[in-house]
Amino acid sequence: MAPGGIAGLGLACPRATRAESVLGFDEWPFDGKRVIVLTSRTTVEDARVTRAASVDEATRLLEEGGAAEVYIDGGRTIQSFLRAGLVDEITLSVAPIILGSGRSLFGALDADVLLTVRGSHATEDGLVRTTYDVTTR
Repeated sequence: MAPGGIAGLGLACPRATRAESVLGFDEWPFDGKRVIVLTSRTTVEDARVTRAASVDEATRLLEEGGAAEVYIDGGRTIQSFLRAGLVDEITLSVAPIILGSGRSLFGALDADVLLTVRGSHATEDGLVRTTYDVTTR
C-alpha cells in the first residue's frame, strides 16, 4: 500500500460487498479516487464506481487510468489478482483477537506465494501492520 495508505493511491479495487457497504456512508472513504469493483453482480450501481466482471477487465481499466499503485480489498479479489501475478506488495493488519472460526484469508492458490518482510509497525489501537514484498513461485 502507498505510504499514505488509501490517501496515497490513485485507484482502489475493493470487493463488491465492501463497496456496497461504504456507498451508504456519510463520508466516502475513496474520495478523489477512481474505484473499480471486481464483481459479476450488477447490484453495484453508483456514479463513483466502475464495475469490472473479470481481472482482465479490471486490469485494462486500471492501466487506462494510469494506475501506479492500487488498493485491493477482499480475499477473493486479492486471490484473483495474486493468481494473475499482479500483486507485488501485501500489507496485512492483525487485530488483537483470536477468532474461533472463519474463512481462510486468501483461500486456495495455485502456487506458493513467497513473502519478504519490508516493514512492520503497531498502531495505537493495537493492530499490527506488516508489509511484504510478493514473489510468486
